[in-house]
Amino acid sequence: MASTLTSPAFSPSGFALKQRLHALLSQPSAVTMMLAVSIWFSLLCNSSFWSALWPQIAGDAADKLAVVLLAGAAVTCLQWALLSLFAWRGLLKPVATAVVVIAAVAASMMQQYGVVIDTGMLVNVWQTDAMEVKGLISFKLVLQVLALSVLPIVWIWRAQVRYLRWSKQALHNVLTVAMATVLAVLCLLPIYKEAAAIMRNDKSLRYRITPSNAVYGAIASLRPAKAAGPLVPQGLDAHVALATPVATTKPRLLVLVVGETARADHFSTNGYARNTTPELLAADVINFPHVTSCGTSTAVSLPCMFSVLGKDGHTASKQHNENVLDVVQRAGYRVLWLDNQAGCKGVCDRVVSETTSAALTPALCADQECLDEAMLSGLDARVARLLSSDASQPGKSPGVVVVMHQMGSHGPEYYRRSPAAMKGFTPECRTANFGDCTQEAIINAYDNSIRYTSHFLGLTMQWLQAQSAQYDTAMLYLSDHGESLGEAGLYLHGMPYALAPSAQTHVPMLAWLSPAWLARQPLNTHCLREQAQLPRSHDNLSPTLLGLLSIQTKVYKQDLDVFSSCVSQAQAQTHTQPPATSKDLA
Repeated sequence: MASTLTSPAFSPSGFALKQRLHALLSQPSAVTMMLAVSIWFSLLCNSSFWSALWPQIAGDAADKLAVVLLAGAAVTCLQWALLSLFAWRGLLKPVATAVVVIAAVAASMMQQYGVVIDTGMLVNVWQTDAMEVKGLISFKLVLQVLALSVLPIVWIWRAQVRYLRWSKQALHNVLTVAMATVLAVLCLLPIYKEAAAIMRNDKSLRYRITPSNAVYGAIASLRPAKAAGPLVPQGLDAHVALATPVATTKPRLLVLVVGETARADHFSTNGYARNTTPELLAADVINFPHVTSCGTSTAVSLPCMFSVLGKDGHTASKQHNENVLDVVQRAGYRVLWLDNQAGCKGVCDRVVSETTSAALTPALCADQECLDEAMLSGLDARVARLLSSDASQPGKSPGVVVVMHQMGSHGPEYYRRSPAAMKGFTPECRTANFGDCTQEAIINAYDNSIRYTSHFLGLTMQWLQAQSAQYDTAMLYLSDHGESLGEAGLYLHGMPYALAPSAQTHVPMLAWLSPAWLARQPLNTHCLREQAQLPRSHDNLSPTLLGLLSIQTKVYKQDLDVFSSCVSQAQAQTHTQPPATSKDLA
């Protein structure tokens, strides 16, 4: 009995400690609750940050642990200071709950997909459709979010928070913010030199601190990037140059395929060891191996690559501007946007646009998602309708431009982007949860999607060849951005551009020009292949489109048209060059 009475659990001091802890948890003050939430974030929602920070700290395990503990205390104090601004009756519990959910989702996404959270990533979230969301959500992800959020939320709402009168609460909050900030500074001082060097060397670390990364990114992403106001017109003087060396009455038909999530180094046309692009190699297309994207996400890249202002001009402009499709349409071409993705991000707002439909192509669709070749279904009739749509001047249009926006290699469910016949690389990861797959299986599924893209482009070229009796035909292909497949622990895309690896910014581009199109410009194929080896970017797309379509306008930048120098060489050599072979013209 004596030993029981003197045991720590039943000693007066032990009992008092338990009572104090119980009171602290069941009846916390407002700022104490925010401190507890901040500690929860640091301990359980920042594993991505700690795992990225640990290997960059110099010294032995003890030195690393000291830096991590001080950094953890500083992060906790800074987040406590911010949360204490909301420690008010009627505001505390809803804000704390929302931030807990945000932190749980952000932490789970970073752990499962190896992404970081910034403004661009949150813009992607707002512009993601239901099918893309479904592809990202897995059972494991849901369980992880629940594990990180349910317990603190239950505690937040069950606890009887002790609030003060508004004047005393205001003073208490201000003092807490000041004290937490001072504590954060004191924790950082001993490690400032090393921490500053690490943060400079790896800027992605700042986008791994949860939930501040997600909260800041969400607020910044909701601010309009462009000022409200009228659309700024571009290329009002656009017209088609009538003079051509080869007389023809056939309209032009150009197909521009906008790839999705294709990285250049997984195209065998660019030297990839696996034969992921057999149809493209057989067609002897003009390949551009050194092309850089505007951004690392569709929401950023798509408006940028179609801008006539170029990446710098588009980014700097505070107004909404017309894009190259508006200029092409103004010059007299009919323009059709076919979408097999989550929309055109405003690029196709003023041209005819249609989406793939499971009802129209049931054999090519499943679970409300269609394979890319569904865009070719009925395309002959669509093009014919466009050319006959102008009742006042039927048949006067110089031609048609069709933009096909692929589903391509959109992740994480790469296995859904290719049919059974295209799955040449096995075993294939057949889940959205990368944690359940080896990196080899993930790459296999991705490479199968690239192989299907090659097949789709091959079908598109065959379709264009079948139209040669009615049109002079050509095709361009350019992806919007690339994809990380586990390199350095990163997956998917959307990294801040300045920090993004080349896997997310090095994209494939290629061109196929029919013999009739080559003769009509005319274009020297040897020159084209030489020009294709030079470094290029999304900035080259709009000028090249305008040049291929013989559109003259002040917004046309000849120096960025990848084919412009080959037109002049072809004209100079018209009478000296031997006729091109079928392989040269392919």
